[in-house]
Amino acid sequence: MTKIAFTGDIAFTRHFSDSCFKEDLLDKKVENFLSDADYTVVNVEGAISTAEGRSDKSIIHANPADCVHPIKKMNGNIWNLANNHIMDCGDEGMRSTLDIARENNVQTIGVGENINEAAKPVIIDKDGGIAIISVTNSTHAVSDEKTPGCLMWNYDDRIKAEIEELKSKYRWCIVICHAGAEFSHVPLPFVRKRYRNYIKYGADAVISHHPHVVQGYEKVCDKIIFYSLGNFIFDTDFQRIQKFTDTGMLIKLEFTETTMSWENLPVHINRENNTVQEGESPAIFRNLSPLQYALLWPLAAKGLCLNERKKRVFLKKEKFGSYTKWDWFFKYDLDKMKKVAGRHTMAGRILAFFRLWKLADKELVNYVIESFR
Repeated sequence: MTKIAFTGDIAFTRHFSDSCFKEDLLDKKVENFLSDADYTVVNVEGAISTAEGRSDKSIIHANPADCVHPIKKMNGNIWNLANNHIMDCGDEGMRSTLDIARENNVQTIGVGENINEAAKPVIIDKDGGIAIISVTNSTHAVSDEKTPGCLMWNYDDRIKAEIEELKSKYRWCIVICHAGAEFSHVPLPFVRKRYRNYIKYGADAVISHHPHVVQGYEKVCDKIIFYSLGNFIFDTDFQRIQKFTDTGMLIKLEFTETTMSWENLPVHINRENNTVQEGESPAIFRNLSPLQYALLWPLAAKGLCLNERKKRVFLKKEKFGSYTKWDWFFKYDLDKMKKVAGRHTMAGRILAFFRLWKLADKELVNYVIESFR
């Protein structure tokens, strides 16, 4: 039997920048949940580097070398590096992170000097073999045949071939995906479709993060998709203007040669002392049916636009601070719909106007509404 734990987003920056040697960073229940696993896959957001940040990025995350100490303490022996901040300090920052991982006998996944290295799986040679690959949708970190970076989810043919090959060699295949709309509590329709495709290609589980909030999960026969684990050790002023960014979920998959099972532990960021403790499971974290996703999406589309407005005002108050609702709609919302969600967001806005989301579960509706108030 093999147990593999997975965390949400981790960055020892901003409010956690002085937490590398904090003895009470994690409460005992959180520590025990992770230490019980044979492997813990931690999503390290940003390079571990002192290199200068890229000038083309508005938000830079670079972790101090001391972050290795708490990551080791949480049993973080596999680092997922396919995310939108791993290249914040350029190629030098990525290479520094890989060097530090090697020095600490840590396996890495999702990034490399070229696409072949980025697509290389981590193999756990137990229980028939467990293969893990990682992808991202970040355009700031894309790799190709000659360029360092991450395995981009646009390379769908490559990802399909990788999953099929791994399933021909090993009993289990897990896909980690760092993608989705930030602060949206329901996955965008095309995100959900992509993750379900990974299941069709042969993956047994898809585990995602990046939205910085917890989303639901979906069972597909005997397989499972976790749409977003939210934050684990990650807290910024940029996130504090949004609801429920202090909530996350830890997942532990348990494998035998014939079965896969799982358990979870909700976590909460205590913003008074910058620690992480056991929390309460959010209402959205449940096995949602395709119908529930369809009914909730119109409401989530409305929330996506409203939360995006908060982001823009925070980042560029001089530009967006005086916008009226009509300015937002004609100068920003329509453009955002086209770039981020295409026809899905537009359809969602139209459906929200007719309030079809009221047919969905009342508890879920109230939770999504609260997220963008």
